[in-house]
Amino acid sequence: MNRTSTDETPCAPCHPNNTHLRLLTNYTQLCNLTSFNTGMPFYCGKPTNKLLSCKNLQRVKMEKCEVLPITDSEKVLFKRGQVTFNQTLKVTVENRREDIKYFSVTDRPSIPCSQYNISRTWHFRRPTGFFYGGKWNLQTCLGVQKQHYMSCLKNRRLYLFGDSTVRQWYEAVIKRFKCKLTSDGFEKCPKCQGESTCVNRDINFKANWYFHAHPIFMGRAWGTTRHWHSISFRIDNLPRNERAIVLIHVYAHVINFHHNVFRQKMEIIRKSVENYLLDSKYSIVLIKAPHAFEGPAGECRLHDYYGDVYSKILFEVFDGLHDKVILLNNRDATLAQHEKLVHPKGNIVNAMIDQMMNFVCY
Repeated sequence: MNRTSTDETPCAPCHPNNTHLRLLTNYTQLCNLTSFNTGMPFYCGKPTNKLLSCKNLQRVKMEKCEVLPITDSEKVLFKRGQVTFNQTLKVTVENRREDIKYFSVTDRPSIPCSQYNISRTWHFRRPTGFFYGGKWNLQTCLGVQKQHYMSCLKNRRLYLFGDSTVRQWYEAVIKRFKCKLTSDGFEKCPKCQGESTCVNRDINFKANWYFHAHPIFMGRAWGTTRHWHSISFRIDNLPRNERAIVLIHVYAHVINFHHNVFRQKMEIIRKSVENYLLDSKYSIVLIKAPHAFEGPAGECRLHDYYGDVYSKILFEVFDGLHDKVILLNNRDATLAQHEKLVHPKGNIVNAMIDQMMNFVCY
């Protein structure tokens, strides 16, 4: 698009090379837009309008996706969704103390999360917690009390990199930590924004949310090049002298594509994380792992099947950084409440944020 002309051309934001685009279209001339995507390979067909060039790209949408081949049996399983086995269990709970005012569902962990061996967050083989009375009880380590959250965030920065589920975190941060938006764009239309900032000047706290760049499946929605900055690019450009909390999440908008696309994206991010941690002594990096959900499913999205696949890829890609990067388990909380939607309910989002705060506060 320019001032006088417009043109639409098919793009392949989901593949690291141009071979796939050439196979699916009759285009012989392509635009290499990797620089637009700040490092992640991205190709489009070259505009047929002679008045336009590759540099005139303004907006992108991707309505079609590859059909994922599955068997008839697999179709039945995906259509059935989650199944709860109806079994009644009688459990007798006895108080261990004579003080009737004291009540505990289970023994609390003894090791504070700030002293926990974070490499173990990558190796859990049992549930990391449970819901009781609507509250998530973390069982891996002893977290901080919620009344200490504000003092924990004093003079700190929070960077949230990801998709709309991370935007849910950002919206909860705004409410819980009295973080005031710096512009009214996000409040008017959160889904229309690719980034946003809020501040709590009383404690000198600032939070930023950024939508991750291509590869990303957005359906019929147009995305502008204004927010085309990859997570790796943004991490490379973060200040090194801050007490920052950096959270990374890539999942729901990438599961339409081959899992090697996710692997490549995370390999690029890993290099940036490693360099960032070498120079940032007072910052913490966390990865929000895939969560469970039941739908929607179809020809190009198979529920949360890729959650396990992506978890394995994360484990392999970040091997060597397991003792420096915290993996946040988000699957257990969504499984515990049989979450069906890709966007978890509010109490689950808050439980996930509490888990993050337990690891970053000390």
